[in-house]
Amino acid sequence: MDKLDLLKLEYCTLREEIKETKNRIFRLAGLGVVGMPAAYFLARTYKIDALVLSLPILICTLLLLFLSETRALMRCGKYIKEEIETATTDENDKMVLAWEHWLEESPKGETDRRLVDKFLTIFFYLLFFYYYVASVYLATDSAHSKFGIYGSALSLAIYVGGGIVFIALLLSNYKGVTSTK
Repeated sequence: MDKLDLLKLEYCTLREEIKETKNRIFRLAGLGVVGMPAAYFLARTYKIDALVLSLPILICTLLLLFLSETRALMRCGKYIKEEIETATTDENDKMVLAWEHWLEESPKGETDRRLVDKFLTIFFYLLFFYYYVASVYLATDSAHSKFGIYGSALSLAIYVGGGIVFIALLLSNYKGVTSTK
C-alpha cells in the first residue's frame, strides 16, 4: 500500500467515524432533552426518590458523554486537516483546498462556516446547565422532604461542589469543542 492509498483509506475511515460520532451526539442530545424530564416525571409518578436524587448525576454523565463525542469529532476533523489534507497536493505540488481547510478559512465579510455548529454546541451546554440546576433544585427538595434540613443541605453541598468541578472541566475544554483553530 502506498502513501496515497493509505491517505484515502484513512480519510474514508475518519469520515465514517465522523458520521457515526455525529449520530451519537444527536442521540445523546435527544436523550438529554427528552429523557431528563421524562425521568423526573416517572420518578414523581412512581415515587422513586432515588431517581430524583440521581438526576444531577445522570445529567453530568450525559454531558460527559456529549463532551467525549464532541472531542472525538474534533480530533477526527483535526487529523484530516493536519495530516491528510496537508499531504494532498495537485499535479503542481500545490496543496489542495479540501473540506476541513475550507471550513476554517472564511473570506472577509463572510460568516464563520462553523458558526451553526458552535451555536448548537453552546445551546446544548446551556440546556444541560439548565437541566442540572433544575435537577439540583428538585433533588434537594426531595432530599428535604425525605431526610429533613440536614439531608437537603448535604445533598445541595454535594451537587454544588460537583457542579463547580464540572463547570471547571467544561471551561478547560471549551476551546477544544468549538473549533479546530
